[in-house]
Amino acid sequence: LRAWDAADPNHTPSSCSIMQIVGANAKCGCTDANEYSLFTGGSLGVQLPCGMKEYRVTNNGNNTYTISN
Repeated sequence: LRAWDAADPNHTPSSCSIMQIVGANAKCGCTDANEYSLFTGGSLGVQLPCGMKEYRVTNNGNNTYTISN
């Protein structure tokens, strides 16, 4: 199980930098439409300077998880 930040790391925070889930990928709403793999956090298509920010996931049992940085 992996947890990613929902903001595009290659944009300053704005209304378009929030990413939407598209299948197994995340895509920003800006005009360049950066897209990232939810499996690796890496960019798809064009190589971008930054990949998605990953958070630590701890399994607490009984389908309960803690997400932290």
